[in-house]
Amino acid sequence: MMGRMHAYEVQPLVLAGALMVLASLVGWGLLLAAAARERRYGGARRATGRVVELVRDPGTEYTQMGRIDAGRLVPMLPRVEWVDEGGTRHTFISRIATTPPPAVGSDIPVRHLPGRPETAQVGTTAARALWFVVGGVLGPVMTVVGLVLVLIGG
Repeated sequence: MMGRMHAYEVQPLVLAGALMVLASLVGWGLLLAAAARERRYGGARRATGRVVELVRDPGTEYTQMGRIDAGRLVPMLPRVEWVDEGGTRHTFISRIATTPPPAVGSDIPVRHLPGRPETAQVGTTAARALWFVVGGVLGPVMTVVGLVLVLIGG
């Protein structure tokens, strides 16, 4: 008999919708992580840092501009030097990579928690906003689309 479903059969749209809703959890997780990071850095101090060198990850194949990772060019990471309110110099290696990498000697914004120089990070608005945008799109959009597919397919 065609058209009849057994109790264990699942409609393709329902399955696709359920998978999208599950995948949307990644987006919601990114959004929550970004919000927690911003809450943690709410009282952060701002400073101007200077790129002192571009750092290579050990064990990675490099070209003149950056490293090769899965067939694409990934830029090297900047080592940033900055001075805290007390006049003490600090350095850190940024986890944010851009193409092309910032020029050695260029100034970049730094933020850190008061009295905790180990928390220093590049403080650009674009870098901070990226996670809100990615999470804000993936989470809600995939949830809505997934639920619509479940309702249509059910």
